[in-house]
Amino acid sequence: MKTNAIFSKKQLFGVCCALLLSPMAVFGQLIVGKSLGADHTADEQKALAVTKNGDMYISINANSFQIMKDDGTFDEIKNPYQESTTRAGILTKISADGKLLWSNMVCVQESANNSQVTSVCEVGDYLYVVGGVRTNVKGEHPVSVFGIPLVSQGEMDYYIAKLNAATGEAVWAKTFGGVRNWEMFNSVVADEAGNLYAVATFGNVSSAPLEMPLKDGSSTSLAVTNNWGEDYLLVKFNKDGEILWATSIGSKFRENGTPDVTVGEDGNPVICGVFNAANGNLMNESEEKREFYIGEQKYMLYPEQSKESALVKLNSTDGSVMWSRYFTGTGNQEVLKVQAISGSNALAVTGKANNQIIVEGSAGLSTETVTHVSGADHLFVISFDVDGKFLWSKSVSGDTSSEGKEISSDDLGNIYVSGYFNGSLNWGDNIVLQKTGSNEKEGFFAKLNGSGKCLYAETVKGTGAESINLIAVNGDKLAVAGDRTTDVTLPYGDSETGVARYTVEDRNYKWFAASYTMKPSVSGISTLNGKRFVPFSYQIVPAFFEMPAVFEYSLAGNLPSGWILDPATGIISGKATEEASGSFSVMISNATDGESVEKTYTYSIVPKPCDILSIQPESLPSRAVTGAFYQQFTLENGEGKIVWTAENLPKGLSLDPDKGLLNGILQQTGELSFTIKAREESGCETSRSYTINAEEFNYSLAPNLKWINQIYGSEAFDHAKV
Repeated sequence: MKTNAIFSKKQLFGVCCALLLSPMAVFGQLIVGKSLGADHTADEQKALAVTKNGDMYISINANSFQIMKDDGTFDEIKNPYQESTTRAGILTKISADGKLLWSNMVCVQESANNSQVTSVCEVGDYLYVVGGVRTNVKGEHPVSVFGIPLVSQGEMDYYIAKLNAATGEAVWAKTFGGVRNWEMFNSVVADEAGNLYAVATFGNVSSAPLEMPLKDGSSTSLAVTNNWGEDYLLVKFNKDGEILWATSIGSKFRENGTPDVTVGEDGNPVICGVFNAANGNLMNESEEKREFYIGEQKYMLYPEQSKESALVKLNSTDGSVMWSRYFTGTGNQEVLKVQAISGSNALAVTGKANNQIIVEGSAGLSTETVTHVSGADHLFVISFDVDGKFLWSKSVSGDTSSEGKEISSDDLGNIYVSGYFNGSLNWGDNIVLQKTGSNEKEGFFAKLNGSGKCLYAETVKGTGAESINLIAVNGDKLAVAGDRTTDVTLPYGDSETGVARYTVEDRNYKWFAASYTMKPSVSGISTLNGKRFVPFSYQIVPAFFEMPAVFEYSLAGNLPSGWILDPATGIISGKATEEASGSFSVMISNATDGESVEKTYTYSIVPKPCDILSIQPESLPSRAVTGAFYQQFTLENGEGKIVWTAENLPKGLSLDPDKGLLNGILQQTGELSFTIKAREESGCETSRSYTINAEEFNYSLAPNLKWINQIYGSEAFDHAKV
C-alpha cells in the first residue's frame, strides 16, 4: 500500500525555472509532518508537547498506535494485551527528523478498559505525565503505569508519573482514587520551583468523599457540592509526586467537562472549566439550588438550558481562592482552555459561545459584556491580567461554527490558538480563512500578539473533516496535532505538503502531527538551478517575522551573470548568460521588528536547451506582391556561427546561408509556404514555417507609370527584367 507519510524541509521545490511565489506571513518552516493511525481507539483526549529542538511527545489511547515512515512502512506500538481489544494510554517521542525514539504506556489486562495519557509536561530532563488507568473491576486490581506495577482501587484511577525524557523509562508513578469510573487527571503544569498542578473532575463514591494522602502523612477529604454530580479537583504535587494540598470547586450540578490549568507569572495556578456541563434545564430549579460559591463569591447558574464557565485563580500555598471570573448569559459560554502569557502578567482563555458573554467577577472585578456572534457556536479569545482584570476580547466570526480547542504561548508573549471551523473564519485584521470546497470542517491554527491582534492564521486542508485539537510551543518550536478523515496538506513545508491517509481494518479515526521552527527563517529551497538564456524567477519567502513586514533584501557575493535581486521584493530574476556554479547569500531584514536572517544559496547554470532557439520574426505579413522581396531572419538565443537553410522557397528568392537574409525577385503568385532553418555551432537547430499570399504586382497603378512604359513598353510587366 502506497503511503506518503513524512515530509521534511529538504526536497520540495526541485528545479526553479520561471517559478514565482508571493511573499506570505507564515508561522515558520515545517520540520516534520507525521501520519498517525491506531486500532480500537476512540476520539478522546490526547497529549502533545514539543521540545526546544522540535521533537514531539504524542499520546493516544488505543489498542495499537502506528506512526508512518517515509518508506511506506510504519512503526507500531502494541498494547501487550491486544488480544482482548483493550485500549492503553500510549505515549511516544518522535524526533525532529521523524523517527520514533521511544514509547511507553499505561495498561491493564482487562477487556474494554480505556486507560489514557491526557497531559505531558517537560521539566528539564524529565517528563511529568497524568491521565487515568482503568480496569473493569470494582475493587483493587493490578495495573501497569509506564512499566511500574501498581494497584488500582477499582474502575478508573488518577495517576501521575515521572519519566526520563531521553528514554521514556518511568522514574516513579502513583495512583489515587476510589471505586469510581473516570477518575482521570485532564491537565498538568509545572511552576518554576518544579511543583506540579493537576486538574480533574471527581465525584462521590456511594456518597463517600475522595480521600487524598498528603506528604505530611495526613489526608484530605473532598466531597462534591450537594453530594451529587461532579466537581473540579486541583491537586498540587511536589517534584517527587507527593501531594501538598488538594481542593475542589463546583456547583450543585454537573461539572463534567475537561478542565484546564496554567501557572501565572506570579507562580499561582489558574484553572478553568464548564459548569452545568450536562446542559440541564434549570428553569424549575430554585434560586437556592442554582446558587454556588467560588471562594467567598456567590454565583448563580443561568436558569435556561445553558453551559457556563469559570476561571479561578488559587493561592499556590494552600489552594485558597484569590479571585474568580464567571462566564454566563443566554446560550452556551464554554471556556475550554487557559494559558498564562509569558512575560506579561496576563492570561488568555479560549473556547466557544453562541451568544454574548457576560463575564462576572469576584470582589473588586467589574462585570464585562463581550459582544459575540449569536446562533452557532463560534470561538473566542479573552485576556485578563493576573489579578483578574479584563484586558481584551476577540470574537471570531464566520458563516457557520468554530471552536477554540487549545491555546499556548511563546516566550515573547504571543498567543497561539488551534481548533476547527466550518465555512469561513474572520479573525479581523484582514485575515479570513475559507474552508476548502465541500469540506465538512477544517482545522486551523493562529497567532495573536499580546493585545489580541491576529498576526497569522492558517489551515490544514483536506476534503473531509479536520481539526487541530492540540497546539504546543517551546521556544521557537511549535507543534500541532489533530484529526482527519481524508488526506490533508500541512502549510509551510517549503511548499504545501500532504500527509497521506493510511487505512487498516477497524481504523475509525485518523490523525496527523507536525512540528515547525518559528524563528525568523527563509522557507524554500537553497539550491537554484538555471539554464543559459532561459528566463528565471524565484521569490525568497521570509518566514515568521512580525507582520505587517517591511522587508529589505541585500546581496552578499555574486549572482550568476544576467540575474538580479530586487531589494524590495526579494525576487531573483533574469537570464543567465554564462554556464557557472557557485554560491551567494541574501540578508533579509524586517523594519517592523528589527529582525534579520541570512540564507545562503548555491546555484548551477547549465547549458541552454536547444528548444529555446527561436527564429524571428514569428510570422510574415500575410499579403505580398510579385517583384523585389527582402526579409531578414534572426536566431533568438543563438550563438557563434549560424548556418541558414531553406526548403520550398518561392521562385526567384534565395537565402544567404551566413546572414539569414532572404531576398530576390518574387515571381510566383498564390498561397506560398516555405521553411527557414537555422543551425548553430553547438549543433542545436530549429526551424519555422511561413506562409504568404502573393499577388501579381499591378504596375499600371504605379505613380511612375510613364518611366516604366519607357523601359518596358505597354506590354505586361516582365518580372525577369527587373
